[in-house]
Amino acid sequence: MHLGVLRHKLLGALVSSGRHSTARHICTSRSLQCSAQSPLISQEAQLASTPHYAALPLDRATHLRKEPAELGRLAESPQALFVALYKGQNLVTTTASDSAAAQLLEDVQGSSEEAQWMNLRNEGPAMQPGSAALLALARGLVLWHESEIAEAAPTYPATGGHARGNAQGKPSMWPRTDPACIMLVACGDYMLLGRQSRWAPGRYSLLAGFSEIGETLEQAVVREVLEESGVAVEPGSIRYHSSQPWPFPRSLMIGFTSAAVPAAVPELLLSAPGLKAAKSVGMLDQEIEHTAGELLRLPVIDIPDKELEAARWFHSDWLRAFIAGRLPSDTVPFTMPGTHSLAGRIITSHVHQSHMDQGPLTSLQQLPELTIGQGTFKYILVRVSLRNTGEQPRLVVRGDVASGYHADIRDKLQFEAQHLCKGDKVQLEVLGGGRMEHHPEQQILSIYGFSTGFGQAPHEVTAAIVKRWLPFHDVTISYDGY
Repeated sequence: MHLGVLRHKLLGALVSSGRHSTARHICTSRSLQCSAQSPLISQEAQLASTPHYAALPLDRATHLRKEPAELGRLAESPQALFVALYKGQNLVTTTASDSAAAQLLEDVQGSSEEAQWMNLRNEGPAMQPGSAALLALARGLVLWHESEIAEAAPTYPATGGHARGNAQGKPSMWPRTDPACIMLVACGDYMLLGRQSRWAPGRYSLLAGFSEIGETLEQAVVREVLEESGVAVEPGSIRYHSSQPWPFPRSLMIGFTSAAVPAAVPELLLSAPGLKAAKSVGMLDQEIEHTAGELLRLPVIDIPDKELEAARWFHSDWLRAFIAGRLPSDTVPFTMPGTHSLAGRIITSHVHQSHMDQGPLTSLQQLPELTIGQGTFKYILVRVSLRNTGEQPRLVVRGDVASGYHADIRDKLQFEAQHLCKGDKVQLEVLGGGRMEHHPEQQILSIYGFSTGFGQAPHEVTAAIVKRWLPFHDVTISYDGY
């Protein structure tokens, strides 16, 4: 889908069909062309890294906006191009060409089969950044002019359509932009995402909201997160990320990153049975802190006014795997914004930055933390390390329906790890075991029991690893039963 552009002679026909309404369109379109000092979409490649709807490939030429004679000369030029709008929709073509500039419509009637009106909000993400930005600018200006014409005191287009003023052309009104904060809230390696009921099933994004009068942007971040999720943000953690025009209808999305105030945790991170189990299998304090402790520090989510349908904490490793396409699509009820939106850019950059901070993934880090089946089965919690490398050991959970003994699961993991870590000597230390009952369709998982061969696993630690990779599951633990 490409940008549809009309030559100036077409506008002559439009003027005679509806002078008052069309004049608003002409003003807006002319202001766009007056900014063009080079071929229409000539810098798409250079603008690929710019936020969507902001990669305008034209010179805005503000120095020409107060020169009526020059604006008129440019508008009457045979090279002048106009962006057509109708009831808030943009005209585009659906040919397969990669060049939007090549899709010039000499005549609407002559090109009716390949041209169509489209909703920019729905189709804009699939367009080239420069085309989307140009249509967004045109749409925003036209809608603003339409809203201001309804005012009692008459005003007229000024400064090339980027303002309105009195009959003498003195500008007194300018387009309004509504500032809206959109924020990433992190707690350790987890990220807070929410969804609205009107979104597609499984779609989650960053929390966002408009700033209020007399409020700083940082204050808006704190207020909106608390109002929507019940999570408190540490004010000193708020950092500006980037911004993006969002012409639906006239917002400027201002992106931030922030840190949540962690929840208070008990002195003992494990229950009495869990603590006993951890000591008996030789689990280290830092391993408990990094798993069970991290999960306990996540603030409780409370959606007071139901502005959101749901909100959840997602681990950055899980999000990284989702972005990379390493999660089974048929079992993940989840989608997130693409990089055409500021939300998608912030999420992706944060996930990638945390990955870069850790350095390249080693063979041991590529070993999945969690591999389980469905139904009822035995599981083991294992510390995996590579001898003589100095690399940090890795805790993994393995559960297998086909294995009759916990030792069989260990042997399969030994083969898996040795195959992945070629050339390195793999060492496994089983930190206890138990059983799981897993119903993936209901998103329910229970952890209980023990292993006669390897002892009692601290199920809180197992549950923390499970929650990293099954964020939608309800996970329960019990130290009763076999």
